[in-house]
Amino acid sequence: MTLDLHGIVVNAGLEHVTIHNGTIDTISGIGIVINEGCSDITIENMTLMNCVQGGIYAQGTQDNPILSSQFSNLVCQHNNGDPENYGDYTNLYSPLGGHFTYVEKFTIKNCKFIANQTVNNEQNAYGCLL
Repeated sequence: MTLDLHGIVVNAGLEHVTIHNGTIDTISGIGIVINEGCSDITIENMTLMNCVQGGIYAQGTQDNPILSSQFSNLVCQHNNGDPENYGDYTNLYSPLGGHFTYVEKFTIKNCKFIANQTVNNEQNAYGCLL
């Protein structure tokens, strides 16, 4: 399997994007990546599980934040940060359900962040990191 394979990537600067009613399961990267400068992004009714590097990652920057976004009815579960399952024995990722950096004017509603941790708990683990 390929390491760093993400499920869905929203490229920088995109507007009015909706992703809903799906499941991303057992991938070596991040379930959903939202890049800097995006706005009016809606992610709803999604299950993100067994993603090695995390469930959802919204990465704006100070100069290009992610604006006016909604995240609702998400289940981020067992995103375990264990790349050994994909033949990578050198990198360990801090497991996380959701990571939101430089995201402004956003809502997280009815989301579950469940058991996002490594088996041996050697890395920091987060349900949702803001």
